[in-house]
Amino acid sequence: MVTSGNGRIRIKLHIQNGKEISSVLLSILMARGMIQFVLINEKKNWSAAQNFCQVHYKDLVSIRNKNENEEILRNANGNSFWIGLFNNPWKWSDGGNLTFQNWDTNQPDNFDRNEACVEILKNGRWNDNNCKKHMNFSCFNNPKQCPFR
Repeated sequence: MVTSGNGRIRIKLHIQNGKEISSVLLSILMARGMIQFVLINEKKNWSAAQNFCQVHYKDLVSIRNKNENEEILRNANGNSFWIGLFNNPWKWSDGGNLTFQNWDTNQPDNFDRNEACVEILKNGRWNDNNCKKHMNFSCFNNPKQCPFR
């Protein structure tokens, strides 16, 4: 799906079963800063998802404000998925500081002392979960740091 607004092109692409759809086009669009968030429709545990994002994009998605949270959620098609927040104290996979939080009610709870990774729920709120759980995930590309721009 392609939409435009505010001078940016928003393209909704889904990558499934390790097969990248038009990977050359996707790489060009990300390099030019036209795509920031990509939902990966392939279930992986948190660290495998992080590795995939770091190899193919920049990292698991980091959410810096309410607008980003809403934009990322729009691409999720009503599914929960991994984001780049982990551990306690909470930090982003890309090394950024946690400045915005959107925890669901009674979260984080570190249930059974075994929840150190974070998913975004269907309602846009965050939940800590077991890092070994296999889920879809969202990667991001930071166009300001892209060497091809």
